[in-house]
Amino acid sequence: MDSPEALSPARIRAALTEKLGPALAARFEPWVVAETGSTNSDLLAQGRDHAVAEGRVLFAESQTAGRGRRGDPWVSPPGTNLLFSILLRPGGPIAAWLRLPHLAGIAVCRAIESVLPGLEETPRLKWPNDVFLGERKVAGILVESRGGLREDGSPAPFAVLGIGLNVNLPPEAFPEDLRSLATSLSGHAGHRLDRNAVAAAFLAEWAALYPAALEPSAFGEPREELRRRSFLTGREVVVFSGNRQIAGTAIDAGPEGELIVEKTDGERETIVSADGVRWA
Repeated sequence: MDSPEALSPARIRAALTEKLGPALAARFEPWVVAETGSTNSDLLAQGRDHAVAEGRVLFAESQTAGRGRRGDPWVSPPGTNLLFSILLRPGGPIAAWLRLPHLAGIAVCRAIESVLPGLEETPRLKWPNDVFLGERKVAGILVESRGGLREDGSPAPFAVLGIGLNVNLPPEAFPEDLRSLATSLSGHAGHRLDRNAVAAAFLAEWAALYPAALEPSAFGEPREELRRRSFLTGREVVVFSGNRQIAGTAIDAGPEGELIVEKTDGERETIVSADGVRWA
């Protein structure tokens, strides 16, 4: 019999059904593996087969090649956190897919507040792909997209949304150089959490946002939430984008969630994507 702390598709599905009801919960197909290289890589491979439906969610107890943005490694001892990816087949214009990491960040923040009621610190979003509690990172988000073909040969691009969320990692388990930079939910709760319940909380919040918020005029409320939860607004930043470094003050989120920076020369620049952001 599985340990009560182990991830379980049946437990995730039961918790999600309690939140959403059976019809909406059926949008998701949770899978759990003990170990894999990368859940994103696995679903990127599976997604080329158009018979694999949107909503497959692959959880891993351990990843040997988990990665974040720019290929940075994601450190997570087995059985402590949530490491998972969701296969997405969004309709509509590809340009709207730029919203995906922002919507995922909002869903993570809402899920954290759901499982940690009374949390003193508001979960915040560090553009473009991190979630912070206080001054420390608690989650990272990675969206990757690929082309694909239907059986009739027509194009069928798809995306994979990957999330690493620190749930039950004690402070002493973080690498020494990350202890001042990263945190976990259990560190704020004062006890271990049921990862199946946390997973269901995220999927419920994701279902509330996706795919509705990809509609052309449906990003207004999410954008306002991005603004409220912004970790960078008002901070001095250096944005690394390709071979450019853009220095200035982060001042707002753009219409599609872009970062708006007022540069040191007084001009404003809207940044769609970046390799990294350093802040003061």
